[in-house]
Amino acid sequence: MSSPEPPKRRSELLSSEGPYERSRLAKRVRVEESAKEDITDEGYNLSEGQKDNTEVEDHHMEDREKMDQECKIAGRLVSVELENFMCHKHLLVNFDEDRNCTYIGGSNGSGKSALFAAINLGLGGRGRANERGGNAAAYIREGTNRAQITIVLTNEGIGSHPNYARQIVVRRTITSKSISYELKSRCAVSGREVTVSRKKRDLDEICRRFNIDLENPVVWMSQDRSREFLQNLQPKKLFQMFIEVSKVGTVQSNYEESKKQLHDCQIKLNECKELLNRHQEKYEQSKSRLATTHKIHQVTDEMQDVEWEMEWLPLKENRENIVSCDRYITELEMKISNLKAKKEAVSASIAVLNQTLAEAVISQELKARKKQQQEDHRLKDAQQQTLAEEERELASKISSLAKQQSTAERKLALLMNQVEQLAGINYKEHKANEQRLKDEMERLVAEETCSRSLQLETNESRAKVQRDREVAEQEVRRLQMLLRSTKERQDTVEAEQRRTQDILNDRSARFGKDVPRIKKILSENTALFQRQPIGPVGSFISVTDEKWLNVVEFVLRRQLCTFLVASGEDRKMFYDLLDRNGISMKPTVICQRFHDVRLDISRFEPDHNLLTVLRAITVTDDNVFNNLIEDCGVAGVLLLDSDEEARRLMSNSPPRNVSKAMTLNFGEALPVSAAKPYRFYSNVAYKARLLADSDAERQKDFVAELGDLRMTLETVSQELVQSTRISTELKRKLTNTEHEEGRLQSFINSCAEKRDEIIAQLRDMSTVVDVDTITNLELEIGAHERAISDIKRNCVEAKDSLIAKQQSTRAAQDEVSKLERNLRDLHLQEEAVRNRRVETEALITEKRHKVNSYDLRITEYEARRSAKECEAQSYRERSRAKEGELMRLCVERNRPQFDLEKVSSRDELEEANRRLHEDLRKYEEAAAGIPVTPELLKEQKAALHNLKSAVDSNEVVVRRLKEITESRRREMQHTVAELTVRLQAAFERYVNLRGFKGSMKIDFSTATLDIKVFTHRLSTDTWSSEEKNLRSLSGGERSYATACFILALWEVIECPFRLLDEFDVFMDMSNRRMVMEAFAYAATEKFAPFQFLFFTPQGIQDLKENKKIKILKMPEVRR
Repeated sequence: MSSPEPPKRRSELLSSEGPYERSRLAKRVRVEESAKEDITDEGYNLSEGQKDNTEVEDHHMEDREKMDQECKIAGRLVSVELENFMCHKHLLVNFDEDRNCTYIGGSNGSGKSALFAAINLGLGGRGRANERGGNAAAYIREGTNRAQITIVLTNEGIGSHPNYARQIVVRRTITSKSISYELKSRCAVSGREVTVSRKKRDLDEICRRFNIDLENPVVWMSQDRSREFLQNLQPKKLFQMFIEVSKVGTVQSNYEESKKQLHDCQIKLNECKELLNRHQEKYEQSKSRLATTHKIHQVTDEMQDVEWEMEWLPLKENRENIVSCDRYITELEMKISNLKAKKEAVSASIAVLNQTLAEAVISQELKARKKQQQEDHRLKDAQQQTLAEEERELASKISSLAKQQSTAERKLALLMNQVEQLAGINYKEHKANEQRLKDEMERLVAEETCSRSLQLETNESRAKVQRDREVAEQEVRRLQMLLRSTKERQDTVEAEQRRTQDILNDRSARFGKDVPRIKKILSENTALFQRQPIGPVGSFISVTDEKWLNVVEFVLRRQLCTFLVASGEDRKMFYDLLDRNGISMKPTVICQRFHDVRLDISRFEPDHNLLTVLRAITVTDDNVFNNLIEDCGVAGVLLLDSDEEARRLMSNSPPRNVSKAMTLNFGEALPVSAAKPYRFYSNVAYKARLLADSDAERQKDFVAELGDLRMTLETVSQELVQSTRISTELKRKLTNTEHEEGRLQSFINSCAEKRDEIIAQLRDMSTVVDVDTITNLELEIGAHERAISDIKRNCVEAKDSLIAKQQSTRAAQDEVSKLERNLRDLHLQEEAVRNRRVETEALITEKRHKVNSYDLRITEYEARRSAKECEAQSYRERSRAKEGELMRLCVERNRPQFDLEKVSSRDELEEANRRLHEDLRKYEEAAAGIPVTPELLKEQKAALHNLKSAVDSNEVVVRRLKEITESRRREMQHTVAELTVRLQAAFERYVNLRGFKGSMKIDFSTATLDIKVFTHRLSTDTWSSEEKNLRSLSGGERSYATACFILALWEVIECPFRLLDEFDVFMDMSNRRMVMEAFAYAATEKFAPFQFLFFTPQGIQDLKENKKIKILKMPEVRR
């Protein structure tokens, strides 16, 4: 077993407590400030003498600044003086302010315990608390009738009392019949004393301020308490001591009492509320019955007014019908006028298109130019082919000459080498073979020439087929594009037709196919919203002048399909409903406040002579109006006829309150300003779809246009099939021509190879001669030499001719290419003219359909106008008859004429009449019983008000008490937890001073404080498994553990001094010395600001010398 680890030095274990000490001192500072505030509230005043003492002490401030830097705690003992107290006739003990630890020794009977008891009694303690007598009179020295205790306390540092000087003198006089107190303020320098108070409660207040707890057993550890504490170390007793020392028990008792009183208050308050509810119910019944009586008369009068108003309703309805008919007739006339104007405009455009169609013809000049270009192209092409043939012939000639030269040179060399090498051969057979090869040679040359001629013809044919195929493919592509665009237009028209049909079924469908369903969902879930959503915005907007319809919708296009909600919660609910109903295409939702009143924008509008978007539309909803003002700024968007006017106006001097200008051509002009330059944008033309009000007419236009598009599709499809067939045929011809051209080239190459082989055979045969030709060899050699010279001269001439021909051929090729480009340009011009004619004819057909539709609509509107005129005449006749009848009733019933503008609708009047009859029946039933007078109702109201005021005030008090009680509970839990942790940590630290390991478990549920100690270490990191409680420890170990427990308890109290009398009882010398050193070190180092008095009858020679410890020995008592 390894030797136990030596215990750590006390300085190492206790030097780390600095931060904790500073936190405790900071707490004392807070207590001091709180105490100052409390004393100021009580209104203490310094006497003149006290002021003098303060002035005297001011002269010694420099000396005080030279004091030790340690924090000072107010309330430490300066001196104790006893007169006729117990065994002392007179005793004066002065304590050293620079040494906070004092050991007081002396034999038994020397009066140490008397000094201990005198300090407690002198500060206001009770006689029986010191275990030396039943009351204070029992402490008077025998033979005398008066005892006096004088204690001087420090009053500087943390927690000092502002009403006293640097020292406080507390004097308690005890007689057999009375007890008196005297509190004085003493100047530490001059010794001058001034009496401040003679009241016990002032002394108690000083003790509370200085945290002097006269009942705390750890602060006042007397002889009997020391013996009892050391002998009875049961967990419950230790827990009781912790509760008593830390005052946790007192706080818990006070808290429980507060909870009980709060519960009683809550019960009383609930009883008062029940009584208030009964009075309130009785008052409401009386109030309702009194109001019902008045309402019966009121309802009767209202019923008569409604009946009289209903008499005027038919007249109002007739006049409204007349106004409606007139308005409808006016609208029809406006529509007829607009349609006629449109018809005239379309007719004029048809005339212009007819003129354009007449001009869109292929001119004779263009045809002549094309014919001339084709003829020139043919001639140049023939010339190019001739030059190419001549060039090929020259190249062939040069090649032939080169071969002849080479052959002649080789033959010459052979003749010269074989003159003397004669062989016997069949000369006739040799000549026959040579003639056969020459005949074959001529046949191959003839076939090669014929094949080259066919090859040139095939090349020309291929080029022509290639050009025709390119033209055919261009035509196919044009027809495909036309077919695709026609189909796209057909799809667009069909989609617009379906959309228009949906709009005819439900006007809101123009803003989206799901909008009718969305509106239905919103109407079914109105209760889920704070305010009913509004939308789509475009359904509340109409354009007053159709001229500006496209431009206005272009400006508002992003706003027309949106919905308005009153809050963010409504917007979330809006989207949740759409998700639940499976609507994926969600509209834009704008959150804004619903004012239900239009904004006043008169100060922010442009001049009234200028037309703006706001002035060109009618908005039927106030919140939509406000949205267009705030989000779109329609009040500042100017409408102008031309781009030139917009440029001129916005670039020079823009009108006031104008943000931009829009033109009929969709031009957008932004005004010049100090921050930004003038800008103009040419936007793409826009066709109105959402605000247009001609869906029925457009449906007829769609039918006509779809018919034309189907005819066009059929024609184009047929032409496309024909053009595709032609292109395919040309492609096949081109492929066959290319194959034929390749075959001819292969045959020509084969002929050339055979010709070369025959030439080689003839060359070989020419080397064989007979005897008869020897004479001719020499002549032939000379002929070959002359032939070689002629071949060289002819070859030079042929090369010069070839170069000239090549230059001519390139020039001819350039001219042919230029002619081909000109022909393509002429062809494109013809195609453009044809396309323009097709487009113009389509536009003319479309315009004619529009004219026909306008005629039909004009006829229909005129028929409607005639019918409405007849209907309006009928309403006028009925209105005159009803007006005469009402005039008669006014005279009979003596009632004035009713203002027709104030007459409600029929549904509202019928609903009001029904509601009034129902209310009258309910009021008559409710009014049955004992009548209620206004005086009785007034008395009940006064009593109810008084009771309600009392309940409200009591409820405020109870609520405040609950908050205070809960705050105290949380603070108590936090404080108890903190004290527990501090106590456990301190105990473990002090036990470790001796090399032990200790633990402390505090269980509030069982009210026990259990201490465990490990006394043996097995190794550096492990301890013996033998865990001992206090009862199983030896006497010395238990005494040391108890001392550690006391030191730990000192860390959770704030008293400025601690007194221990005969703390070393039952200790052997070794443990006593260790405990004394632990107490001395803790007192001088860890608790340096506090004062410690240790009373012991034993010697203290073994205590290490320490400058901060003072040793006093009590003198022998003279009896």
